Amino acid sequence: MTRARILLAEDQAATRERLAAALDASGFAVLTAADGVEALARFEAQSVDVVLSDHGMPRLDGLGLLRAVRRIREVPFILYSAAAD
Repeated sequence: MTRARILLAEDQAATRERLAAALDASGFAVLTAADGVEALARFEAQSVDVVLSDHGMPRLDGLGLLRAVRRIREVPFILYSAAAD
């Protein structure tokens, strides 16, 4: 059985590593990206089942990534933020 592939876009390295480890332990294959530009390149190059993205990232934020992904194809997209505001 193949594992569902998640693309995780998170600019904070420690958070990205913790989330990736938790998702991997839960049975997902995880691709990671440090910002929206890197995530978009990975999305275009590899097939993923879902995108999990931080909202506030440099170069291309999560909302911009969502818009770019949707121009390519429909895929479940979870946008989150750790910001207090």
